[in-house]
Order: sequence, then structure tokens, then C-alpha cells
Amino acid sequence: MNIELMAVVLGASLALHSNGVPVPDTSCDVTLPNGVVAGSAQSQAQTYGNRLLSVHGVQRSGTIEFKPGGGGWVTRDGALAMKIGWTRAIPGLLVVSGHRLDGDAPPLRVEMVPSRKVGFQGTALIFPTLGCWDISAQVSDVQESKLTFVTYVVKIGVGPTRLR
Repeated sequence: MNIELMAVVLGASLALHSNGVPVPDTSCDVTLPNGVVAGSAQSQAQTYGNRLLSVHGVQRSGTIEFKPGGGGWVTRDGALAMKIGWTRAIPGLLVVSGHRLDGDAPPLRVEMVPSRKVGFQGTALIFPTLGCWDISAQVSDVQESKLTFVTYVVKIGVGPTRLR
């Protein structure tokens, strides 16, 4: 039997299944991995993409989790940052943006070393608040590469302890 536990996370409720996997707020229509890796016939469990661009690290639950001992860090201004990887099948600059869907918040911030190369591009996505986020990315001005996904950003317990 799958029993849900309720935890209060900075004023937002977060359901946890008995196995500890967060369940996003039902009003946040999260994107689940589709296994597509841009430019490849391979499939990866925690990847979401199209033939030209893919993002890595999309959790099965549709969440980005900040927890003690987990990935991510706290910025000087209190925002939460997580390393997220992308794969481009075409050359060009990766452009990433995002906004919160379920409340007011400053826009998503993104840190990366600009590169026009095909292949892997590392980024740090910086969320100023928890909640439901819509993230869009594309390679340069190539409209066919546009990729959009929705994720629920949660903090479990005290969240990450690393500061940067």
C-alpha cells in the first residue's frame, strides 16, 4: 500500500510516497522524461528531448529536488542552483529561459560558458523560488530545436548545505 506523507516546504505542501519520492502539486503539469537524446538513436531514462536538443536530469517524478547531501547549492542571495546538462545535435548557442507558473517570482537565471559546439553543454539553472517552473531552450534561432518542459522545484528538509 502506497501511503502519502505530507511535509511542509517553505509554505508549500509536498506529498511524499512511502518510498520517499516527491509527488508534485497536482496543479503543476510536470513534464516526464521521454528518453530522447538529441542526435542519437539511444534512449536515456532521465532525458527529455527532440531530435535537435535534449535536457538531462529530468526526474521520473517531474521534480528538481534540493535536499541535504543531494545535488545543487544555495546562492548568496538565497536562490537554489542545480547543474543541468543539455545535448545539441546542431551547432549554435544554447539559449535557456524560464518563469514560474504558480506564483510571482523573478525569472530563472542561467549560468553557462557559451559554446557553439555540437554535443554536451553544461549549465547551472538558478531558481529564485520553489514552485512550478516552465523552462524553454533552443539552439540559436533554430525554431525546430525549441524544447519546453515543466518541472516542480522542491526543497526537502533543510535543502542543500553547500553555498556558492
